[in-house]
Amino acid sequence: MTRARRLFGLPLLFAVACGGSDDPGASSEGGAPIPDDVVQGVPDGNDIWLAEIFDVVGGGFVIDEPRDLTSRPGYDNQPFFGNDGTLYFVQQEGVRTDVWRWDRGTDTKHRVTMTADESEYSPTVMPQSLGISMIRVEADSTQRLWAVDLDGSRSRVLLEDVQPVGYHAWFDAEHVALFVLGDPSTLQIANVSTGEVRTVAENIGRSLQSVPDRRAISFAQQSGDGSSTIRIWDLDADRASDVAPAVEGGEFHAWMPNGTLLQGSGSMIWAWLDDEWTAVGDFGVVGQQVSRLAVAPDGRTIAVVAEPLAGDEMGEGQAP
Repeated sequence: MTRARRLFGLPLLFAVACGGSDDPGASSEGGAPIPDDVVQGVPDGNDIWLAEIFDVVGGGFVIDEPRDLTSRPGYDNQPFFGNDGTLYFVQQEGVRTDVWRWDRGTDTKHRVTMTADESEYSPTVMPQSLGISMIRVEADSTQRLWAVDLDGSRSRVLLEDVQPVGYHAWFDAEHVALFVLGDPSTLQIANVSTGEVRTVAENIGRSLQSVPDRRAISFAQQSGDGSSTIRIWDLDADRASDVAPAVEGGEFHAWMPNGTLLQGSGSMIWAWLDDEWTAVGDFGVVGQQVSRLAVAPDGRTIAVVAEPLAGDEMGEGQAP
């Protein structure tokens, strides 16, 4: 396993050899969703960090040159890369959370949505770039799947009758996977053209991800002992299969374009390589712990949601 280390004055170097403010998913009873940072007791909230991914001679890759993209007090979370490398994320100001975007070419951030009495979460570029889907917490606290055009215009609800939705990921332009809150939480598959919805799993985690080059999504299946298994639901096979046991303490995962599975836990980022978890980075060296991850479609940039570690956790990674 490879741990992050300081080289040539750079904050981080991640390396691995090739092998094989609110959060609608955490709702208060009978009220509006509770922000992750409030739940976790971190008043300064989350920031989104970017790092570049470079190939190395002889194979493998390094993740280097990390920087804090948002770098402000408050809640910045839920990154998602569009096909052109544009990064979409949510930013909270006051009690409202809106969608923003970061443009790689100009290195600038721009607001996408600005609804007066509603908040948006989990911005996701839809297949065929048909728009940006998102979870909207409406004025009466209803949580449904909505969409806007890429410029933020033409707002519309995609599934009238399905709620409360916490997270989502697309199989294709018609089929979407939904994390629906409840006791237990459920994985539901919906057809946005017909409105047909069916439940295919229960007791799932909050991380839903589209699998590269497949009509499939991945999710974490939780067990009674507190452990989880990352599984893939393949729409064509219409069934789920196991991929890997989740890293201990890990909740959010992501995919490299080449099919490598990543997961964060504590300050560490892990990769599933040769049927085992290998450490590929430690944000502890910059005093951060990680949660959500997103990788650009070209495989050259990773976005990491991070927040400050407690003093006694600095530099401490957790093994799977």
